[in-house]
Amino acid sequence: MRPLLLVLFFTASLHAAERLNVVMVEADDLNPMALGYMGHRVVKTPHLDRLAAQGTVFKNCIVQGTACAPSRNSLLTGTYPHNTGIYMNASSAGLPENCWTFPAALRRAGVYTAFYGKNHFRTDQLGFDLNFSTGGKVAVSGRKHPPGKDPYITHLHEKGLQDKLVAAYKNRKGLDIEFPLDEEDYLDSFIINSAIKWLKAKEARKDPFFLWIDLTLPHPPMDVPQKYKDLYKDVELDPVIPMRKNGLPASLAKDMNESPRNLTAYRRGYLAMITMMDALVGRLVDHLDKSGLRENTIVIFIADQGSMTG
Repeated sequence: MRPLLLVLFFTASLHAAERLNVVMVEADDLNPMALGYMGHRVVKTPHLDRLAAQGTVFKNCIVQGTACAPSRNSLLTGTYPHNTGIYMNASSAGLPENCWTFPAALRRAGVYTAFYGKNHFRTDQLGFDLNFSTGGKVAVSGRKHPPGKDPYITHLHEKGLQDKLVAAYKNRKGLDIEFPLDEEDYLDSFIINSAIKWLKAKEARKDPFFLWIDLTLPHPPMDVPQKYKDLYKDVELDPVIPMRKNGLPASLAKDMNESPRNLTAYRRGYLAMITMMDALVGRLVDHLDKSGLRENTIVIFIADQGSMTG
């Protein structure tokens, strides 16, 4: 399946003279067909389904890279990877000097710009007034980090939770992890809650804002709280499409040895993560509703690229 970038706009009753706010939520590794409004017969995504019903769904947008960093930097700049020079996640040099980015353009136009969540950019090139970046799931996948630089790591330290979470990652079985903390201490819960806290502080100000929220869901490993996994524990899924190794380079073929049983377990975990992601998007939109911000705010939902899930 070709990777798609789905963009969802939602607008309420807008007045032409107003300068609108924009909230953009980006999912990580989201297959576009694994959403209720795209026709998936099993997945539970009620909040995104409602947004889709009330807004506009763009189905033919193609991401410019099949990995996080190339895709996100192309989105940031409106250019191709051969323009940015970023072809893979390990491209550490960052963007060319003085590269145009749309957040910086918004900032120059008088829009307050804020970023919350997983960051696959060089932070000095973002063009944001506020940069609340976390390291993503790799920041807690089996190794400890000192507090201070990553706000999520600092959060875990302050609550005495990092050792417990690191142990869960170290003891994982394949891609499945039994999440050992409260749901509110999950990385994406922390990201959404932090963004909502920022929105509450912005309510008294009248200047327009652009808020980019980058989630880590539904990127593996399958580490969401058990209640989401239980939703799909006994659900019958469509058969796994057999993997074809003929004609593939040996470097690719060696990674295609998963059994249909393991792939089915992976897909159940993937759907569980999508449902948690949906719940968090719903929490964010509920806040926009209750605060009155939704009246002059455009909500955009996108993904950096989509995983093939058999």
